[in-house]
Amino acid sequence: MLSRFSEKIRQFMASRPSNGVIVTPNNRLARYLTHAYHSHESQTKKVWVSPQILPWSAWIGTLWDRLSDKVESPLLLSPIAQRYLWQTLIKEENDLLPARHAATAAKKAWQSLHEWREDSDETPYLRWQGGAEVTVESRLFAEWAKKYRLNLTRRQGIDDALLPDFIAAHAASLYPDLSEKPSTLLVGFTHFTPQRLRLITAMTKAGLIVDECEALTPVTHPAVQTYAAENVKDEYRAAFSFAWAHQEKNEEGEVAIIVPDLAGQVDLVRRIAHEMLPDPKRCNITLNMPSMAQSAFARTALDLMELFYKTLPVTKIAVLLQSAFLAGDARAQGKRAAVERHFTGLGITEADFSEVVTALREVDLVLHEHWQNAKTQYGESSPPKRSMDVWLHRFAALLTALTFPGNHAFDSRTHQMAQAWQSCVESLLSLNSVTEELLLDDALSLLRHEIASTVFQPADTGASIHVMGVLEAANIPFHAVWVCGMDTSRYPPYQNPDPLLPIAWQRECRMPGTDTGRKIEDQIAAQHLKSWHAAAPHVVLSYAKHDEEHTYTPASCLQTLPVYELPMLLKDRAGRMPKLPTQTLDDCAAPPVLRDQGDVVETIKQTHELIQHQSDCPFKAFAFSRLRIRPYPEVHDGVSYTLHGSILHQTLYHFWKSVGNQEQLRALIENDTLADAIKKAYRKTVAEPHQKNALSALPKILQETEESRVIKLVTQWCLDIERDRKPFTVRALEFPLSLRLSDLKFSLRADRIDEVFKEVAIIDYKSGAATNMAQWTDERPSDTQLFMYALAWEALNEGESDHLPVNALTYAHLKPDKNNTIKCVGVQTEDHPFNHSLATVDTFKKDNIVSFQDLIALWRKRLLALADEFLSGDARVAARHPSVCKHCGLRALCRLADTFDEEGKGESS
Repeated sequence: MLSRFSEKIRQFMASRPSNGVIVTPNNRLARYLTHAYHSHESQTKKVWVSPQILPWSAWIGTLWDRLSDKVESPLLLSPIAQRYLWQTLIKEENDLLPARHAATAAKKAWQSLHEWREDSDETPYLRWQGGAEVTVESRLFAEWAKKYRLNLTRRQGIDDALLPDFIAAHAASLYPDLSEKPSTLLVGFTHFTPQRLRLITAMTKAGLIVDECEALTPVTHPAVQTYAAENVKDEYRAAFSFAWAHQEKNEEGEVAIIVPDLAGQVDLVRRIAHEMLPDPKRCNITLNMPSMAQSAFARTALDLMELFYKTLPVTKIAVLLQSAFLAGDARAQGKRAAVERHFTGLGITEADFSEVVTALREVDLVLHEHWQNAKTQYGESSPPKRSMDVWLHRFAALLTALTFPGNHAFDSRTHQMAQAWQSCVESLLSLNSVTEELLLDDALSLLRHEIASTVFQPADTGASIHVMGVLEAANIPFHAVWVCGMDTSRYPPYQNPDPLLPIAWQRECRMPGTDTGRKIEDQIAAQHLKSWHAAAPHVVLSYAKHDEEHTYTPASCLQTLPVYELPMLLKDRAGRMPKLPTQTLDDCAAPPVLRDQGDVVETIKQTHELIQHQSDCPFKAFAFSRLRIRPYPEVHDGVSYTLHGSILHQTLYHFWKSVGNQEQLRALIENDTLADAIKKAYRKTVAEPHQKNALSALPKILQETEESRVIKLVTQWCLDIERDRKPFTVRALEFPLSLRLSDLKFSLRADRIDEVFKEVAIIDYKSGAATNMAQWTDERPSDTQLFMYALAWEALNEGESDHLPVNALTYAHLKPDKNNTIKCVGVQTEDHPFNHSLATVDTFKKDNIVSFQDLIALWRKRLLALADEFLSGDARVAARHPSVCKHCGLRALCRLADTFDEEGKGESS
């Protein structure tokens, strides 16, 4: 492609002048010229000398490096040090301003001021104190500029804006030996600012050879056409179709799609490229380069440091722990996901480093030990302020101790990211020249901001379709070019004047965007049009006829051009999908449960939930018990339902363990000490590690509210239900039971068993809504937990003389209803009733139940059938009632699309 560049460039490269340098307006043209030269030389030579091809900013840097060895030079501040000075200055002046954004705007205005000021007017801002044409913003900037310049002088420093003028003032000292003077060729500059002209003039007067030329040789008879799209989206679709058609003809050819207002259109362009192109990876959008902060590498490092020193949301911790940039293999990363479930189950939404280290002990012992050591080594209290280099050294050591960046081999992209990270960190060392010591929060903030503001563009993306802005595409040769947005409202593109510089001063300097007649923009647009014609043998200039609100007319330069006929329009992604016939598969049976001589040998947690799930829906039992799938815990603001239920259960356990029987309860009520006893039980509960850790993460007012709520509920239960029962003694709390149904052996634990008249009442506490007894005798019954307790108790000492039969089964619903009433729901014998509100066996007469033993026999029959279903591998998606699906949590797996009304009745959607 070197042949596409101008003859003067080729002659300059061929002559290889001593100390010769080619200077370009931007990095892209410099890289392209270098690549074109190497490709050309490699065809005929094995070894060749590389020419020095530099963008303007890099060339200024080489001149500064040479000059600093020849004359006494000030300290050149790095870009980040300059930003920090501006930010500090603005923050001191006005705390209400967003200092970081204001500093960016001020630095840009300072740069423009020096690029466009007249030769004899070095400090025009000293005059911007008043007048009708000087705005409040300009006066404010003038004050900042004076203080910033004084700050530079006090530090004996210089910045990027002042550097070209300093070099111009000392141009004669650059090359005192005439034999060393280089030849400099300026390539592809459409215009020079006054500051650049001052430098070029000074170097010419010093005897240095400075020449300039256009970058490209014009294409002979280029095909330049126009295209009118119905709307902006159709215009981009046509552009990508054009680019892809050229790619199919010439895979090695590069195509440019130029969008004048790319910054405002980048999201739409990216979306259409993804939808339209068969291979989106072959498209590169220049303004779509992510910042380093968006990469997993940098995010992991930053989040590790923030977690170590502060706290992080649990969701962010979960992502962090599964990062590939921590020690451990893929299996360890997957296990760490349990940490989020652990915190979410406790109702914790944010956690600190110590809590995460403790949680890791159960899922990844290796990482736990590494992080525990890091906590011991770096967790001590540190001085409030340190210099930036000390902080950076500490951060690097801390990341290593936290096993970052892992023990995996890097691919090319990750290796480049690691180098970019290191460069960003090293750039922060220059802050030592403008500040002595920083607080930890300031050091972390500066690092995070520098990473976020650094664009990461990996080398060799392999893209051959380039979506670019106007300036980026200038002077680059392509096989084809499509230019969008060529209507009168968008071309020539508008350039906004700088809001911090007086508009009258900007007009005097003829800065772009300040000429009401737009002559400057027209001249620049004409140069762009000329470069597009020279860039490729086929050029299409397009515009959209209208959008949702406006109608557009083509730019004047399109009036005489022939119309381009688009040979094809690419199908979008949906249109490219093959049409396949719909296939269905009835897969409702899982393999039978593995058994050996009547014993289940498959790993299955055999608890009361298995039978209830099988009754609710066979697929639910299969997913929970055999696949061991669990829905993710819901995140609650405040105390979660799970935590509330756990605290309520444990409070009742400690209370009845102390009280023991109804006689003691009535004594507490008569002595007005019931609330104190319940409070004591509550305090024992929340002192346990599980509840203590969960509650401590909540605000104090929520902790106090939960205490008040639990004490009120237990008090109400004791007064409304327990006080007026038949005399009872608490026989057992958290009593272990076992039950065999077919080949399944269940380990159960009853909340409470009371002895009443040589019989027992089994009580199970519930903090949720009341159960529905109407479904207790169905083929697939609800609330099977109590039935299993009854069967297990009957089998405990069956046939022995001291065996106590069951006379009541009840769910104690400690959740007030709309009438603020607490209920117990269950069944009891008529001879020794548990409570007047409980049903009797007569409730089930329709099922031919005449005694309590008949009811237990029916439940045994129902539960045995469910156990056999499960063992056989029945995994149908068949809920016994639509309400079962409402809170199941597995609908992403069973793919049921049910909607529910407020009463829980479902209908297919």
